[in-house]
Amino acid sequence: MKKKRLLACICIAGLLLAGCSSKPGVGDVEDGIKKAWETCKVIQPTNFKKINGVDHGDSYQMAISYDYEIVADIATEDAMYPADDFLAKWVAQHPGVMPSDEQLRANNAMLRAAGERVTEYRAKNCPAIEQFFVAISGLNRNLATTPLRKGEKIEVSAEYTMVKSEKGWIAQ
Repeated sequence: MKKKRLLACICIAGLLLAGCSSKPGVGDVEDGIKKAWETCKVIQPTNFKKINGVDHGDSYQMAISYDYEIVADIATEDAMYPADDFLAKWVAQHPGVMPSDEQLRANNAMLRAAGERVTEYRAKNCPAIEQFFVAISGLNRNLATTPLRKGEKIEVSAEYTMVKSEKGWIAQ
């Protein structure tokens, strides 16, 4: 009987220790990222994966990847400020040539009105959308000519420096 109790205690201790990790996991940053995006109705971060990690003693460098999943269609005219859209289309049509001040002034009233619409759309549907544009800026995707469609997933990667706190691992 004593051997069974001792064996049970050893098993329970082993399970408890196995559940404790001295290294952070992707869940330690996933919750924070999801919280930052909880007000966004059109984009949600999903499919979090830890790619690699390096223990530096007092900190831990963690590389992760995740997807931005488009959960509702996003029209270019709703998501991008018209000046960005105008310039992106201009550059696509006139490589290496910037529009003149006169060409910009000719479009000024239209750009201002459209800019107000974009600001309203972003505030109502996804205040964090600018972070999304920054995150995907290096992916060679021209949002001025290619709208984002529901169900589309765009993979991004990021690195976090994690430090151990009294309540667990936190991103610095």
